Order: sequence, then structure tokens, then C-alpha cells
Amino acid sequence: MTISIVLCLTDTLSSAGIEALLRDRDGLKVVDVRPSTRSALEVVRSHGPDLVLGDRDLAESTDVAEIARLSKIIVISGGEGPDESARWLARGISAVLDEQTTPDVLFSAVEVVVGGSYLVVPPALALRLAQPAEDVPTRSRYLESVLTQREAEVLRLLADGLSNMDIARRMLVSDTTIRSHVHHMMRKLGVSSRTQAVSVAYRTGLLSPARNQEG
Repeated sequence: MTISIVLCLTDTLSSAGIEALLRDRDGLKVVDVRPSTRSALEVVRSHGPDLVLGDRDLAESTDVAEIARLSKIIVISGGEGPDESARWLARGISAVLDEQTTPDVLFSAVEVVVGGSYLVVPPALALRLAQPAEDVPTRSRYLESVLTQREAEVLRLLADGLSNMDIARRMLVSDTTIRSHVHHMMRKLGVSSRTQAVSVAYRTGLLSPARNQEG
């Protein structure tokens, strides 16, 4: 399988270096290089690449949600704190990598993100999410910042044992909409099944038995 990639980096030198790196890697194909998110969105709409590799400008652009709907996104940037990284992930970005990332880490991130429903988070955010049990409220707030209100509601109803169809009836939306919410929620939590999603929610304090009974 060849992974198709569109580059959207505002720094010309960085773009050229990363392009050369990716072109030398078997299984990766750079299909286009664009200097702006608007032009990148046009390419994504017409060619449907597996991945868009961008920078902070892409993460902060008004087009990022549409691009994330059509393709996986990896952002390479530097100096962001865990709050900002979490906000970017909540906008649909699949991985946030430091600008000092090694080629091997970049290649691994590409394969992980394109190959499954997983997120690649920066160390600062990973440490924050992995805080000890007494800091559960902090971890819960971070996960709540990653999930949309609708995705969090779907997760709570999954924990109650409802099927997609039952949830759709409860929320007065289509089954297709619920499947989309479940897909995005699982991707953001870095899990591959509904059971794992519920488990993560309970372990991190996003859900608790008492809290769910109240809903």
C-alpha cells in the first residue's frame, strides 16, 4: 500500500526538506505541495490523499475541519503547550509533532495515523493525560476539551449500553450521524472499539458510575 501525502507548509525550506525525505521513503508518495491551506483544500477535494502534512498555519486555519473530514492530518510545529495541542486535536488533527522530530518518528507517525484510528500526541499532553489518580479531574477536563459536546454525549450513552440506533432515536438524529460521532470519538481517544472507548472514559474520569446515573 502506498500512502499519498499532500504537503502544506508555509516555510519553503522546511517544505523542500520534508518533501525530499518523504520521496526517499518506500511506500510514501508526495502527490502535491501547496503553500496555503486554501489551495491544499482544493487538492484534497480533487485527489483525496491519505494524509495532509502541515504546520501551525494549517492547524489554526478555518479550512482545517473540512480537510480533516476528507483526510488525516499531521501537524509539525514547535513550542505549543498541552492546551494548544489538545485544541488542535479537537479540531480533527490526528498527530502533533515537534519540529525537531526525527525522520523515523515522522515515518512511524504517518503509518500509525493512516493505518488506524489513533492519535499521536506531544509528550507534554501525554504526560498531562497520564497524571496519577488524584489528578483525574485534570485528565477529565483535557479529554472533554478534545471531544465535542455531541461526541461526549454519545460516549455517555454507549456506556449506558445503548446501540447506535437507540442513541440516534434518543438524540433525534440519523444512525449515520451517530456512526460518524462514534468514529471521530474513537479516533480522538486513540481506541479501536466502543468497549475500549468506554473503558478509557471511566479510567480517566471523563465518565464515572455516579455521573452516568445522573444523566
